Amino acid sequence: MSNFKILKTIAILCLPIMAQAQTLHNNGATFFVNSGATVQVNGAVKNETGSSWKNEGSVNVTGDFENNQSMQFTPPAGVTRFEGTTAQAVSGIYSFKTYDVVFNNPNGITLNTDLRVQHSAFFIDGIVTPTGNKVLEFDSPAMMGNTPSDSSHVNGKVLKQGLGSFIYPVGNGIRYQPIAINLSNNSDGMYVRYNTGNASANPYTANGTEATPLVAYNANEFWNCDVPFGGVATGTVTMYWDDYNNTGIGNIADLKVAHLSNSEWLNEGTTATGTIASGSVTSNVLNSWSPFTLGSISMNSSLPVTLISFTGKKEATANVLNWTTSMEQNNAYFHVQRSQDARNFTTIAKVNTKAINGNSSTMLKYELQDENPSTGNNYYKLEQVDLDGNSSYSEVINIYRDANGNIISIYPNPTKGMLHVECLFLTEGEAAIILSDLSGRKIKEVQANTTTGIHTMSFDMSDVSKGMYMLKVSQGNQVISTQRVEKCE
Repeated sequence: MSNFKILKTIAILCLPIMAQAQTLHNNGATFFVNSGATVQVNGAVKNETGSSWKNEGSVNVTGDFENNQSMQFTPPAGVTRFEGTTAQAVSGIYSFKTYDVVFNNPNGITLNTDLRVQHSAFFIDGIVTPTGNKVLEFDSPAMMGNTPSDSSHVNGKVLKQGLGSFIYPVGNGIRYQPIAINLSNNSDGMYVRYNTGNASANPYTANGTEATPLVAYNANEFWNCDVPFGGVATGTVTMYWDDYNNTGIGNIADLKVAHLSNSEWLNEGTTATGTIASGSVTSNVLNSWSPFTLGSISMNSSLPVTLISFTGKKEATANVLNWTTSMEQNNAYFHVQRSQDARNFTTIAKVNTKAINGNSSTMLKYELQDENPSTGNNYYKLEQVDLDGNSSYSEVINIYRDANGNIISIYPNPTKGMLHVECLFLTEGEAAIILSDLSGRKIKEVQANTTTGIHTMSFDMSDVSKGMYMLKVSQGNQVISTQRVEKCE
């Protein structure tokens, strides 16, 4: 592999010129691409400490980009194109700054450091995934260069600086699920991240910008909207609905912006437009920010079944599953599904709804005993099926049973913070839970003295970055279980 190493200064000035390299290594020099010129890097880029990176033309990269130099220079023009055919990553000590950026890699681009866009971002192909608290950042004047799609959007945090309206290019890596924020006062910008699942099962109150309380909210998805550094922002939120995670809409006049604030679900207004299949609703002017989702003021549009909890516990010969709903609309039944690899699930039971005619606004509790659990991992999830055949899924929980009789239940998995590990120990001894990254590096450990019987140990993952990890449970010299767990946000 050739190595294009910049020793002093390289300036690509002619119109047009294409310079090609398999590795572009800027080691303490000035790299300058003039307007109209193109550098094609068929491999990785390294911009080392003490270097200068000034791109006013086009730099097309097929490999990883590592930036270890603070980019004080704000480019007046230029585009960086990520156009690999295998997965690419942006990393380094400092954030990477570009005027325009094009994401065009079907295998995706991972941001292990912040990527800052001054002018436009174009989503052609591939998912952009910021890790941990890293972000794709849009400067105050920056906007979208095109409309993102299911195949190309951001699965992670996006930060937008400045005032005015901006449609955030967010989703979950499977579906593009945007939200629009129009700010009239904004000191530090706004973070947005899309999440599947239930933001929180909390009461409805009349403390929103509209006095009529909500009767339902979408428990299948929400958007975290936060002002950095405790700053102040004033503006409106526009929610969108489509055929993904949005069931139970009977009349769009029922729909409002639902806002989770101070452990209460608030009605933030206003009037929805569109059809039952798709549309939008914009809030009144707000000055507090936290999770938002679609809400309803009528049981004619109760949105998806609201699943408060889904847990599992073990008995000597069976695994017992429990779940609770706070609201059901047009619910027909639940399929209980089980898997040993968390990927290939099989339905093991059908549980009919307890709601009369499929509709309920009160708390309903369900239980199922799996009399034939497998040795090893038992992953479970619920498929909730509506009367019209539409369905949605719960989070996945895991109960582990080893051949010697030790039983382990780990929940919730994925988790945002606390992970609970329940074990049936057949002997006394000191137990340990060790969390490691996928390379085997230990992240943290919890120990406890255990006696024979069932013990629950809690493991705090709130300070762990988003991602996949291995959780090992042992007692003495015996490894009881090694399982994969996920930290989400």
